[in-house]
Amino acid sequence: MHKMLQVLNRVGPGFQSIYERRLSSSLKSCGRPQVGFTAIKTMPSEDTIDFINGLKKTLEFQPNGTVLDLEKRDVLRPSINDIELGKRDKFGKIMLISEDDIPVRYGESGISSSPNRSPSDLLTREIIVPAGSFGVLDIEKHTPFLIDVRGKKAFAASTCELEIVPDHQENIKRYSLDLMCPISVDDAKRLNIEIQKRIFHDYSKETFYEEVTSKVYKPTVHNRSSGTLMSFESEDYKKDKSTSMHYHPGERSLHIFTTKKPAGVTLNFCGVAENPDDRKDSEVHLRFPENSMTILNFPPYTHHKFHGEFVCMSVHPREGSNLIESLQSGTLPSGFLESATVFSSTKENTKKWNLSIPDDRDDKIVRSR
Repeated sequence: MHKMLQVLNRVGPGFQSIYERRLSSSLKSCGRPQVGFTAIKTMPSEDTIDFINGLKKTLEFQPNGTVLDLEKRDVLRPSINDIELGKRDKFGKIMLISEDDIPVRYGESGISSSPNRSPSDLLTREIIVPAGSFGVLDIEKHTPFLIDVRGKKAFAASTCELEIVPDHQENIKRYSLDLMCPISVDDAKRLNIEIQKRIFHDYSKETFYEEVTSKVYKPTVHNRSSGTLMSFESEDYKKDKSTSMHYHPGERSLHIFTTKKPAGVTLNFCGVAENPDDRKDSEVHLRFPENSMTILNFPPYTHHKFHGEFVCMSVHPREGSNLIESLQSGTLPSGFLESATVFSSTKENTKKWNLSIPDDRDDKIVRSR
């Protein structure tokens, strides 16, 4: 939100207060639609081109405003890699103006492409932004959209990160699994034991089913990454006795250390609103090499669950501003890992996210949600 206000302040005096007032009125009256346009200024057609040219000069080289190339006709979606602490955290914001009426085509939030549905096939709805209306387009995150200018004179700048919606074949390849080096049987066992000792000696460790974690370093405004040690001990690699399928708002890079015991992961690249059980076309199952150090990378909002026994260092390369600010102020609503974890919508999603962490009264307290 603050980036949008900074940009509006640069564009013109009073635009910030107009936007805030109209947005607040919209939220109070009927909530915010999935895609909504808040008009800040309306001008006659003869003034629109000059205003657009002025916007380009003002914002083209500004770090807080990314000017969009609307002629590319890419299907985009807001990429907000952060926890939600309020309604406004659900929306990405784009400043928009056009000399003519332009449709903004969009689709259902949290739905991905499939073998039979291209990114453009996801765009089943639209709103019209009137000619000469300068304002802010609020788009709910995970919503695919296309600003359909079709050669018209228009200008758009986003204050949130946007990503191109991939087609199905590209979508299911958005991961990497790289063997860094093999390790001898004895060294692999020693390394696993040493990392487990570090985790289980931490009285602030967090427990999720077969997964036990210990924070190594926290994110700050100067270093947005974080690192967490994890130990997985499953009763049976082949049986579904592990943590339920879930996802995080940030990308993950796991430095994995295995022994001779089997270990692996199931990834699913369907949308966050979809049931991974119904989207086997988007599923990838990976077996980690035994007695080795392996690096697994996957993008934000990837459904995943781990199998077997191994330890790892989970690096979160870029935590969101909400999580960092809440962590530093002590207002994080729940545990560090729990706050950035969401269960996938599956047929058997009846489990609670059982988090076991200490508090000031009893270091054996168990919290559930």
